[in-house]
This record gives sequence, structure tokens and C-alpha cells, in this order.
Amino acid sequence: MSDSGIGVREDAVQKLFQPFSQVEETIARRFGGTGLGLAITRKLAGLMGGDVTVTSKAGVGSTFELSFMARAVHAEGSIEEPPSPPQARDTASVRKTEEARHVLLVDDNVLNRRVGTLFLKPEGYRITEAENGLQALARLEEDQFDIVLMDIHMPVLDGLSALKRIRASSEPWSTIPIIAVTADAMHGDREKYLAQGMDGYIPKPIEQRDLLAEIARLLGQSRPGQGDGAAGQASRRHLNQHRSAR
Repeated sequence: MSDSGIGVREDAVQKLFQPFSQVEETIARRFGGTGLGLAITRKLAGLMGGDVTVTSKAGVGSTFELSFMARAVHAEGSIEEPPSPPQARDTASVRKTEEARHVLLVDDNVLNRRVGTLFLKPEGYRITEAENGLQALARLEEDQFDIVLMDIHMPVLDGLSALKRIRASSEPWSTIPIIAVTADAMHGDREKYLAQGMDGYIPKPIEQRDLLAEIARLLGQSRPGQGDGAAGQASRRHLNQHRSAR
């Protein structure tokens, strides 16, 4: 994709792919954005065995190139599977043999939900999506879940308000483990959200290893190199109580 916009200086091109970074501080004020879009796009491309690159010249424009591995379709209609990228092979080796855990993924940004799904499905998790806290409450009424991944800043009903309603309810899912997944990544944010009732915390942009480890910790699942800690055992007891109540 090419454009004829303002372009980027050569010494600033790599800043485009750094989370929460923009080439000029004034850009955020003039055009908006948080500096996550290209970082997430490159992460998605990497999951598909590719990459995103850019060439740009200040005052002339920019050219972005996206590469990824796709299945080859032959003339007779047969489909050839591409070789799996290294990360996909690694995650496939640790898929769970137990019944798939059900994750409620709550985020108003479709790209963020896509990233979460790409991270979790290869591990054998079952995903249901919601776009805001109100939808999340409806999903909890409709189905059984093991854990909630909750964005904080959402329209209609934000993550903290949804958390308070969940905890205040008399439903079996009132004590379901909830992880704050948020772009609030400053010093002290983790402690702040844990103090307000979240069971876990993951900053954006999400790192797959961190996300899987946090989920495993709360659900009491063993991951390579990790034990089954007290927090995980407590969460499992909660989940067993949920299932009995249902």
C-alpha cells in the first residue's frame, strides 16, 4: 500500500512499529491514535509467518508491504497447506487434551479481539467475543465460561463497571476469574486494577506467552516449566463450585 502523505524521516521509520510510539508528539493531537495499530499489525503478520515493512520519504509519502503465508490453491481446486511458522508449531505442541476451556473475550476493538483469538485458539481454548461490558453480562447469562478477558476502556459499559456488576450479582459466575487486558501500562496500573477486584492483569500490546501464563495461573493449569500454584488451585475450586451450582 502506498500513499502520498507527509511521509516519515528515515531515522524515525522504526519508531512506527514501537508500541505507544508516534514519530512526532504533535501527531497524536492532530490525528489521534495511541500508537498501537502498526505494532499489532506486525504481530498479526508474524503469527501468519510474515512481516510488515515500510519505506518512506519525508514530504513524499510511504509504502507499506505486508507479507504472510497462505495456502496454495491448485487449478483442480485442491489446497496445499503452508508450512507452519515456528510459533504455531510451538503452541501446537502444548495443546490441552482436557475439555477446552471457554474464554469470554471482551474488547470494543475488533483487531484486539482478533489478536486474542489468534493467540488462544491454537492452544485449544474456546472463544466467545463481546464488544462491551453490557454484552459481556449477556454472554455470561447465556453460556458457561471459565475466565473473562476484560478490556477497561469501552463504550456502553466499561470494564470496571462490568466487573462491579459481575461481582455484585448473585449468579454462580460472580466469582469467575477476570483478567484486565488494557493499554493502561504505566507503573502502578497493575496494582490499581488488582486492588479494584481484577484477578489478573495483561498490558497491551499483548504478548502471547504472558497471556497464556496468566490464564494458566488463574485456572490452575500446568504450563511447561510452571507448577500449579495456590492461586490456580483456588481458582479451580471456584470453577468446580460454579459447575456444581449450574
